Amino acid sequence: MIFPDGFADRIKAGAIRFKFSEIEALDESICGVYLFIHKANYLYVGKSGGSLGIRERLKGHFTSTHNQRLSTWIRLCNGTLRVACVICNECELDDLERSLIKHLQPQLNKIRYDSYTPLNRIMETS
Repeated sequence: MIFPDGFADRIKAGAIRFKFSEIEALDESICGVYLFIHKANYLYVGKSGGSLGIRERLKGHFTSTHNQRLSTWIRLCNGTLRVACVICNECELDDLERSLIKHLQPQLNKIRYDSYTPLNRIMETS
């Protein structure tokens, strides 16, 4: 997946504060990839689809997360953490998440996908 120039800046510009009231206002049916941002840094990229929309997934991060370092950031940032959502179809979730992790190199994702090439890019070059 190739991202256009300025894509990362547009994601940051559309970010909302990671506050329960702002997350609660999101449409419950949104499926896609979410990004935690602190100041100018991408911290974490995650995904949510199926029966669990982004709103519910983000609300879950207030109480628990499988990533202990992200949990620490959420606790310590005290209102300065922001989150952005990239809406996509459920069939695009995995490729989009992996591509964003590879492109943005967020600090808190354990898996980096340094050598990841989306399936559609492999097929284009064949």
